[in-house]
Formats: sequence, structure tokens, C-alpha cells
Amino acid sequence: MTSIAEVAACLTEVLETVPNRVARETGCIKRQGKFTGSSLVQTVVLGLLRQPSATLEELAQMAEACGVSV
Repeated sequence: MTSIAEVAACLTEVLETVPNRVARETGCIKRQGKFTGSSLVQTVVLGLLRQPSATLEELAQMAEACGVSV
């Protein structure tokens, strides 16, 4: 059985560690701005999980929930 700590570690890897590394490697995030790789992934993934046909306004609200003021 998987523990809560193991699930939390996996989510941290998928929603924070990997997106920040990949954003740097690919040049997706070229300079320090409002979004980091992880905040961009969290905004899109969590926003679309919440509302699959999310509008830009709804994604902006999710960005705010993820700590990014847009």
C-alpha cells in the first residue's frame, strides 16, 4: 500500500521539481518573471482538472490560487 508521504513526494516531483528543471532546459522560462516552471504547470494542470473547458479568466484565477498574480 502506498503511504501519503510517498504520494506527496511523487506529486512534488511531478508538479514542482520536474517542471522547474524542464523549463530551464527547454528555455520555456527564460527570465525571472511571474511564472516559474512549476507555477505554470500547476496553473494549467489544476485549472483544467477543475474545469476542462476553462477560460483564460478561470486559468488566471487558478494562477492566483497557485500564488501568481496575473
